[in-house]
Amino acid sequence: NRDCVNSALKINIHTNLNNPTGIITKERDALYIMVDGEIKEGASLYLGSYSGHGQAGNATDGVQLQMGLNVVPCFVDKQWTCIYYTANTMKAWDGETNKGTHPLSFYPDLKIHIEGGHVNGYYNEVGDALYAHGRTVNNEASKGDNEEDWDYLAARNVLDDITIVGKRIVFQFNFKKPVNEDGTVNEGTDYYFTADNSGNRRVRITDFLERWNRIVWAQNLTMGLESAESVAAANALYPTLDDPSRGVYAYTGKDKEYASSYEDYYRMHCLAIGIPTGYMSGGWTSSNYNYGTFQAIIEGITTNAGNTWGPGHEIGHQHQGPINMNGLTEVTNNLFANVCVWYDGRATSRTNSGEGDLSYVLKAYNEENSDFFTNNIWAQTQMYYKLWLYYHLVGHNNKFYPRLFEMLRRDPIQRNYNQLDVQDVENGTKVTGKTPLLHFYKKCCLAAGEDLTEFFRAYGFFTPMNKRYVGDYASAEYTQTQAQIDATIAEVKALHYPENHTVLFINDCTGTPFYQHDGKTERSRLGDSGTYSDLGAYTDYNGTTSN
Repeated sequence: NRDCVNSALKINIHTNLNNPTGIITKERDALYIMVDGEIKEGASLYLGSYSGHGQAGNATDGVQLQMGLNVVPCFVDKQWTCIYYTANTMKAWDGETNKGTHPLSFYPDLKIHIEGGHVNGYYNEVGDALYAHGRTVNNEASKGDNEEDWDYLAARNVLDDITIVGKRIVFQFNFKKPVNEDGTVNEGTDYYFTADNSGNRRVRITDFLERWNRIVWAQNLTMGLESAESVAAANALYPTLDDPSRGVYAYTGKDKEYASSYEDYYRMHCLAIGIPTGYMSGGWTSSNYNYGTFQAIIEGITTNAGNTWGPGHEIGHQHQGPINMNGLTEVTNNLFANVCVWYDGRATSRTNSGEGDLSYVLKAYNEENSDFFTNNIWAQTQMYYKLWLYYHLVGHNNKFYPRLFEMLRRDPIQRNYNQLDVQDVENGTKVTGKTPLLHFYKKCCLAAGEDLTEFFRAYGFFTPMNKRYVGDYASAEYTQTQAQIDATIAEVKALHYPENHTVLFINDCTGTPFYQHDGKTERSRLGDSGTYSDLGAYTDYNGTTSN
């Protein structure tokens, strides 16, 4: 159930749309729904529906279904239907766990047979052993749909959309000629995926889905939400070139401290929908894409690494919660976007014409009374990415980000407008302070097992602030005193971790060639990132110390 996702994982809730039926209603008709199997305690089963171009709702929207025969009257023509089979497998952290009473494996698959309505279909990449595949002679095994299956569906579709179910993400993109609010007419999925009379197609839907699934996979790996088998599979497909056996990530589910094992508790698809206004956005339940962006995110994403950034950025908004602070809503999600670009494999990270390099950090540092928020957003973005390059790609601690996310799920960054409201009270006075910057610094040191004081000092984390206003979608007045700063640094020093002075310099923006996953083809420089750094190429950091 998506409604328990935010309280447990501190990320956006995504969608309950895991089981579209492909059946649409007929007015004054009825659906006869036969449910074979027990709906166990903690789970619910509903028939959901909507009309037009939209998205699925809450787990308990629609008509509740029971084991056996259910008769559901239909009052609207061409109403799209889906099954919400959800379980409350998670809860807010209670000091011991954020897991519910039962894992997903406790709940059996249910076989559901539906009579009535009209079969419109949906594209199912995943496959389903519970129903008979083989709409085309070329796809008789239950391994998921292919391009010919898409053509079969497209020829029969009568809705605004054909729902596309990928392994990790579901699409509700318009089928034909969506029109923006300003009257601009765009092409829909039919134009890109359907074969013409000569059998040619602009985009193979399988290629499109592979790129989008990879985006969500990369983000789940970063958050520590994947199984040991999934982590191993990703490491094999997208290796660290200096030592393919090392792996970009390591599974943390069996760690003694801050174990991150959610594979039997979290199984959510992301949802992407088309919209007639704006550009792109990452929302509470979906990431949203203006019809005018369809060429870039459907066709372009299969040929150009730069088009991975947008979806990586917007889906990153849905996942940034644990590491986010007020004033950084367009920054912390860029960690995910840059990681997605690396996994895409064709380009280096984004620095916006070099604004992310250390010369800008130094310029900000030398300004009077400067702090972290004095840095431009690309310098801030690269701070988060440097930690990924150093600990994950170079391999100094490939559990760093999953461990950090788990720490911040259990002991979150407190986000209030007046940051004085979130500080710890000790002996009647506000001394230690749980200010967002200091809290994040301390958790990063714990996750790394290293003293990162000088790294965060360079980025302005230790400047006293008194109601320092920072604005974006969620504004704040930041306050932290010198006493709080000193106390937090003293906490870290008391751990006697080795000091790390090298992570500050790591980057992927030198003139050094950086290679794609094949180890032979050079990566392009994403957009206008170019080569702006003189030293610190991540390839120089292999081994125990930097060269």
